[in-house]
Amino acid sequence: MTDYNKKENFGQKSNLPKYIPSPYNFVPLSKHVFFPEWSPQVSHDIAFSDGISGIITIKITAKSPIYIRDGGAWPKENRNNIPGYDSFFQIKDGQYCIPATSLKGMLRAIIEIASFGKIASFGKMNKVTNHKYSIRDLALDAYKKRMKPKEIKAGWLKLENDKWILTPCKYIRVESWMLEEYYSQKTASNINIGRKDEQTASEKYQDWQISKEILFDIQKFKAVKLGQGTKKGILVFTGQPQSRVDEKGKRIKNRKHIEFLFYDKESKTIDVTKLKENFELVHSDEKGNPNPGVIDWRKKMFEKNPVPVFYVGDIPQSMGLAMMHRLPCNCTIFQAINNISQDHLTSLHPDFSETLFGYINDEDALRGRVQLSHMVIKDKPIIEEQIKTILGSPKATYYPNYLCQKEENGVVQGEYKTYLDQDAKIRGWKRYPVAEDGCCSIPPGTSEDNEKVATIFRPLAECTFHGKIRIHNLRPEELGALVWALTWGGNDKLRHSIGMAKPYGYGSIQIEIEASELTNVKEEKINIQEAQDAFKKTMECFAKTKGIGSWEDSEQIKQLLAMANPASSPRHEFRYPELDCENDNEFVEFKSAKKTLVKFQT
Repeated sequence: MTDYNKKENFGQKSNLPKYIPSPYNFVPLSKHVFFPEWSPQVSHDIAFSDGISGIITIKITAKSPIYIRDGGAWPKENRNNIPGYDSFFQIKDGQYCIPATSLKGMLRAIIEIASFGKIASFGKMNKVTNHKYSIRDLALDAYKKRMKPKEIKAGWLKLENDKWILTPCKYIRVESWMLEEYYSQKTASNINIGRKDEQTASEKYQDWQISKEILFDIQKFKAVKLGQGTKKGILVFTGQPQSRVDEKGKRIKNRKHIEFLFYDKESKTIDVTKLKENFELVHSDEKGNPNPGVIDWRKKMFEKNPVPVFYVGDIPQSMGLAMMHRLPCNCTIFQAINNISQDHLTSLHPDFSETLFGYINDEDALRGRVQLSHMVIKDKPIIEEQIKTILGSPKATYYPNYLCQKEENGVVQGEYKTYLDQDAKIRGWKRYPVAEDGCCSIPPGTSEDNEKVATIFRPLAECTFHGKIRIHNLRPEELGALVWALTWGGNDKLRHSIGMAKPYGYGSIQIEIEASELTNVKEEKINIQEAQDAFKKTMECFAKTKGIGSWEDSEQIKQLLAMANPASSPRHEFRYPELDCENDNEFVEFKSAKKTLVKFQT
């Protein structure tokens, strides 16, 4: 294997690479979606006058090691210790194969892009939650402008008669080491706070089973003389993302080292019920369950216990469980897609891939007319050594990569666009550019800290798969789209990507059509090249009608094909930004760099 993970310095003072390193890229979202006019006439019982049916036999050659997880309901806990968890997918007789669903999903995604279809990966109705993100980013000016420390206030939140009532109070910072010293003297035991990596607020409350009321004085905007002062406050914990001291007990610069004391509760109250929805959004998962690690605010409220919160503005505009709390974003995923074209979110009309492969939505359903068999290995493959790594990746919240940015020659101009901006736009279809034949990156290893999220797998090498595709009542342009997607329009230099570990170059495959037995309703044999021509002609006509220009020269097709070309493989970027809690966090560093190129050119 070739190691493409080495950092390279491209001359920037910050020592960051020239581009944000990423094993994925995006095909720009099309502004116009092609809706086939024949969709309403699709039937499994009544043939089109030019309908085509039959069987296509294909051969798949793995050009790099390939891995698809074996089927089965694997438990979430301790899966790596279960025999067979690292095995390649097999059918009942023990034969290794590419499951039909994997190949179908791959082909559908290609046809979706090539036919200017809807974006299923983000926006297709019923396939994704229209989730509203939240953001806490100290490197982002838009966040810092709304979270000025002088404007952040504190209070106690309580549920009264189905209303959320806030009682303001004052707050003061208190050093963690002072709390440790005070409570150690009081309890005659050594108490450590903030010395554990990733200690949550909830864990702190559980660890400190002692009185939280403290006497103190104020000096230089911090609490002093704990247990001896004239003021009385209640200790409020927030999370500890990293230990504040090193192995020798010396404080690490820029690490969290304070907690808070809430005191001098006011007599007035504020109705903040209007902030309820956003507060729950920020502090809950998509199912409405409180986020792990935060204090159980929901339980406390229903038990009539007040919850310590921070808020911004005399008339509260936002509210959270931490001083620098998360802000709800103004733009949802659907809105970011709709800002490009509302066609991507309609369920009224099926696009090309839906018409071909079928769909289900709230109003209607259609069974697909393309059926695939499992693609089975005939010869004994080479089973490589087990690999243990982490296959995580940046999520859609990582705005430098996932949202369109204002650029000039690839350089970001001004501030990054984020989901705080109502006019934010999704960058498009996410794709993994293929590596050169036979080349894979060496996946990063694991440590004790990330053992729980590590996964194991044994890829196969130097193997070929065989199988069949059965089609029923396809129009010529539909068959042409399928053939074009299988063979990249007959270009044998291009590759597909399938299975796990695609970010590291695994799963690069070539598909060849070995035979076809296709006839139309007149029982005439079908020429698949003529079918491809019909598909391309249909798309060229659509592109011309919509003012796109040439379909073949469109940005969608150029980028799609470029990422399937091993010759375009961006070797130096086959890695994710590095996240080392003890040293560097490149995800943060790239967001802080004002003129970082945000994407590689394929």
